[in-house]
Amino acid sequence: MSTRAPRVVVAALALAALAPYAHATGNLAWYYDDGWVYFESNAEVVYGLASAYGPGKSTSPALYDTIQEGADFLARFQNPDGGWPWRWNIFTHPEGPGASSVNLYGITALGLVGAYNATGDPTYLAAAEKAADHLVDSVAPNQLYYQDCWFLYEYSDAAGGDADALAQAKAGLEDRLAAAGSTDAGDVAQWAFTSRTTRPWAGYDLAPVLLAVGQAADHGVTLDFSGDGIGDTAAAAIRDELAAAIKAHVALSDNDWFWAFDDTEGTDLVLNQSAILFALTRTVGVDDVVRDMLAALAAAQNPDGSMPFSVPHGSEPGDTEGSYQDGGYAAMGIGENYNTPFDSQQGGDAFAPLSEWFEDEHRGIPEPATLSLIALGALALLRRRSTRRTRWG
Repeated sequence: MSTRAPRVVVAALALAALAPYAHATGNLAWYYDDGWVYFESNAEVVYGLASAYGPGKSTSPALYDTIQEGADFLARFQNPDGGWPWRWNIFTHPEGPGASSVNLYGITALGLVGAYNATGDPTYLAAAEKAADHLVDSVAPNQLYYQDCWFLYEYSDAAGGDADALAQAKAGLEDRLAAAGSTDAGDVAQWAFTSRTTRPWAGYDLAPVLLAVGQAADHGVTLDFSGDGIGDTAAAAIRDELAAAIKAHVALSDNDWFWAFDDTEGTDLVLNQSAILFALTRTVGVDDVVRDMLAALAAAQNPDGSMPFSVPHGSEPGDTEGSYQDGGYAAMGIGENYNTPFDSQQGGDAFAPLSEWFEDEHRGIPEPATLSLIALGALALLRRRSTRRTRWG
């Protein structure tokens, strides 16, 4: 018997023994089997689940716990500057996440705002404040992203009013939209639509524009594009024009999907549909277009409640692997429309099975020491497998 065999057995037993501790730390997140955690996607899941929690919606204790646990993870692993990296591999880098990504402060902190609104836990608002402080104090308005402006408006509302956050959101939105070169609301909206629909992820790119403009409209903002200190264009007018342009595009499809591109190889992306559905519902409300989009999205849901990455265009969806990254915005779109009947065939509520899938997929993050032991055990196993491959050539 090889002398290496006991090492393999010991490593396997060590991994099996440590597995329960990985789920007992109280730090729960959504991540893939290879260990990759995507912070933005975790935040979108939390925000989406929180959208469906509260009076008149779901009051499920399990949903509440999942929102809280997801937000706890975001708050614990927030960097000192208020941000998060794009992703973190919990197995290869057990020491913790890396530097903050400049475009993820706002979109990730929205998960904390959603959790605060759902639970009332001041810990989440305090963590969101760290992100807001960074965006206000350390980022020039012309360096803000649309999702940052959207977040700053929502953070201010949650905090009971923050003049600095509101002023920075307005300045950032003005700088972005001034590139349209016009003060006419229709021209600005058409420029925004055209400039943000250049990638296969057009819905994901366009939704934050509508959401930021919609927030500005809710605050009665008139945007100053000429720089003379006098408002030129009402945010509400841009919101309405942009929403109309999006709905006109959906109407061109043959299946009520926000399907913009041939280069997606004939597929409808769940991320695009979900993001646009959420943005329209949140900013201009539900109408027949939104209901049809909601029904199409619900029809794409897998039997286990999860959402796939994409659906073959023009054909019935199959039972495909669920994706928490794409399911985050789906939770937002469906959660915002909680308990809305989709159509006579679908009927009822697609949110419950989706939220249950997220509850099931929510997994523990091991403590750094535990992770190091797991990594050592995995390396021992890999070393053994590598020796066998070399031996058998």
